[in-house]
Amino acid sequence: MPNQTNNNIPIEVKRLRLCSSLQDCGGTVEACLKESDAKSMSIYDNEALGYTDWKGGDSGLPDTFIANNSDNKKLILLPLDNRIISGPKVKHGGVADCAVLTMDNMSFVEFKTNVRSNTDWNISKKTEDAINQLWHTFNEIIFPRCSAKGIDITKMVDIEFYIVFNKELDVTSSSASRLNYQMEFKNDHDFPLYFVNEKNF
Repeated sequence: MPNQTNNNIPIEVKRLRLCSSLQDCGGTVEACLKESDAKSMSIYDNEALGYTDWKGGDSGLPDTFIANNSDNKKLILLPLDNRIISGPKVKHGGVADCAVLTMDNMSFVEFKTNVRSNTDWNISKKTEDAINQLWHTFNEIIFPRCSAKGIDITKMVDIEFYIVFNKELDVTSSSASRLNYQMEFKNDHDFPLYFVNEKNF
């Protein structure tokens, strides 16, 4: 669907006051967001654009994050890094690639699909980088700016975090090191962290 005008901002975005909260971070939310109610969307890091985009359906490609949407909810893609959040000062500390928003959920996604080696050291390093980017985006950029507008987004939507590796590397939540990262993240921040390439919205 085309980008939104000021008069046609989805209620999912309006109720969190994201447009005014993030107006000084880069591209405007209303100009950058995309929406769909398709049964599945393939979200990926678009190297040509320099930020996250999506396509309808399940692409079957190993470097995508699939938003499964069997109930045809309205899905809002918020491309964050290099799009909504692009100013050098606000980006300092790291920015997650995107967030997917519905009326009851906000999932932050960081792609590490360009990683080619699945050695424990390499995956651990990229995981730590991704965790820092995800948490900085939420805790240092979005949450405080929404709070300044009187919105506690944690009371309005469920917050989740996703790290997406290329499927061919077979990086899953079932390994001991990934489980440790998940438990540590949950203990430290009280939000779930996942190593998967899809989510049922």
